Amino acid sequence: MAAAAVYSTSAEVLLRRQQYSIAFSNLRNPRPPLPFWKLASHRIPVLWTLYRNLLKNASGRNTRWRIRRFFEEHSHLTSPGQTKAKLLEAEKLLSLLREANNGDIRAQRISERYETMIEAKRKSEHMKTLLRKAWDWQYRMDHRPILTGGLLRPSPYNGPLPRMRPQPEKVSAMIYKRKLAESRRSERLEQVLELREDIRAEKSFEIALTDNVGNPRHVSYEFRTPLWEKPFQTHINDLYQVHKDNYKRASTKYPPELVAQILEARREKPLNKERERLRLLRGEVLPARKARNALTPMKRRSHIKGPPSHILTQMTPRQKRLDRISREPSGGGYSGMVKLELGMRVRDGDRIREREDGVPEGRPKLDAMQARIDETNLQKRQEEEEVRLLRSPSIIAPLILDARD
Repeated sequence: MAAAAVYSTSAEVLLRRQQYSIAFSNLRNPRPPLPFWKLASHRIPVLWTLYRNLLKNASGRNTRWRIRRFFEEHSHLTSPGQTKAKLLEAEKLLSLLREANNGDIRAQRISERYETMIEAKRKSEHMKTLLRKAWDWQYRMDHRPILTGGLLRPSPYNGPLPRMRPQPEKVSAMIYKRKLAESRRSERLEQVLELREDIRAEKSFEIALTDNVGNPRHVSYEFRTPLWEKPFQTHINDLYQVHKDNYKRASTKYPPELVAQILEARREKPLNKERERLRLLRGEVLPARKARNALTPMKRRSHIKGPPSHILTQMTPRQKRLDRISREPSGGGYSGMVKLELGMRVRDGDRIREREDGVPEGRPKLDAMQARIDETNLQKRQEEEEVRLLRSPSIIAPLILDARD
């Protein structure tokens, strides 16, 4: 029987493959051992040739500042294409500055205009920065938290804290994130418990199968040990430990320093209210006065609430109108009269009653004024009646006939 032929590559094919490999290896872009921004061939020309010459040929301090900012803003670039584009911009600026230093009038005008433009832009940005800092400071002052004297009770999500208004955003975010983490841990615990039950069911099935069949080789010895359940049990213990730590946080007691601070805030609160009242009496416009006067419709709607629904349904339209007026912040005029009518306490209520009802000593004067008003009204009614009779047809027709005759 003839032997099978063995295939072998010819020498000509091997030579051609070697030639192709050499030709393509020259076209391959080898990856450098270091990124280009760390290579000396990039850093030395950029820093010692381009950057230093730009600073040396700059026409003024504003141009130097802009050059420094240009290199600082684009020092993070790692793309060769983007870096090349920015370096070309810097080279173009360097050539312009060199032409201006060599006496080119057009280049000098451009560099002077560039210097003036950068100066104006810096002044504008400086002013914006000052305004932004002032606004930020005013916002922090308006929204700085103050101690109300209350307690933020410890819970699984926060320790003992003082009640602050407005509550700091970091405290709210801390409580929210801890609640979210607790929810995720609960879901994870359910999943791990289900997996552990599946492992236990599989273990029981394998052991029962071995006992019934009678061949111990069908089941691994590891099923008879707790090794399969150990990772799940460890994870469950960790979750329970976190849960225990959370409720340990909820049972934390207030430290004496924090209690003293809260009590001091409680003592300071009435004193602060008294100072606020004195400032209001002096005529200062405070947030408390704005809220009391309800200057805007939004504040008015939030200030004026209403009676409970079960009472509102039994009120007449007049009672609803009087209730709405009685909830207004004003204490004088018609609002004060309505509040007095409803039995509410009003500042200077006696003066309002005197102004509306009058004092007993001035009763004769008021009666005389009322008599004169009634007499004047009677005369006006009589005059109007006479004019109406004169204009009636029963009187005008005979007069017209007499005039014709």
